[in-house]
Amino acid sequence: MRTSVKLMAFNALLLLLSLPAPEGQAGRWPTFDDLESGSYEEKIAAMYFYGYSRNKKAFWYMVKNLEVETGIERGMELGERVRTSAAESLGRLGDERAVPFLVGRYRLEKSDPVRKSILSALSRFRGAEISQAVSDSLSSGNADVRNEALVTAAMIGDKGLVPQIKAITFKEGDTRTKYSVCFALVKLGDDPEKNSGLFRSGLKEKDPSTRFWCAYYLSLTDRTEFISDIIAAVEIENHEWVKKQMETAIVALSEIKKKREKDL
Repeated sequence: MRTSVKLMAFNALLLLLSLPAPEGQAGRWPTFDDLESGSYEEKIAAMYFYGYSRNKKAFWYMVKNLEVETGIERGMELGERVRTSAAESLGRLGDERAVPFLVGRYRLEKSDPVRKSILSALSRFRGAEISQAVSDSLSSGNADVRNEALVTAAMIGDKGLVPQIKAITFKEGDTRTKYSVCFALVKLGDDPEKNSGLFRSGLKEKDPSTRFWCAYYLSLTDRTEFISDIIAAVEIENHEWVKKQMETAIVALSEIKKKREKDL
């Protein structure tokens, strides 16, 4: 799991509380009527709500919304927002039936932000068809899509993707890609001691974005030996956004350590 269950629940609650209420609907929770016949804004809010609550009765509504294409609203392509919400919500729903629909939409999708959300959703499942979508994305010209593909490759555990991951090149200063590659190789068991060691040095780098990404990717690993390194880093961190990510990593790794000790 990417974070502890408690942390995921807390983050879910924060997101739901922060979602803007659809016009004229302030003060009420989303309903299945919103999914079926509500405005697009109501459908988006309802999909997030039912995705986080893992209510599988919403499954087919989310699948239907993966195909929505509509016009511009509030300066954004509304169809992209609907499809992004549908993909993310299907991932959180955790229903294996979603895989062929997500993969099918991925093959048709032209929007990089939506493709990124589909990859994120697919990271929660397993299967050969997922690996093919990830393989295609590892060569994407869009950095966000490529980085999400690296994380998805790591989460689905397909070691057959390692050669393609090791072949990825990035420019000097492209911190996220550097540590995305490092994370994927650690998770897939390719010289994990050497690759994870890069995180230890990265936590001490002057660039705050480097420290942030090191903490972020460590939070997705099971490398509990880094807890003390992150604690030392957070004590001297002067950027609040980096400190919060470090604290998240400490919580996630501490939960893993606690579980291991309990299982002994």
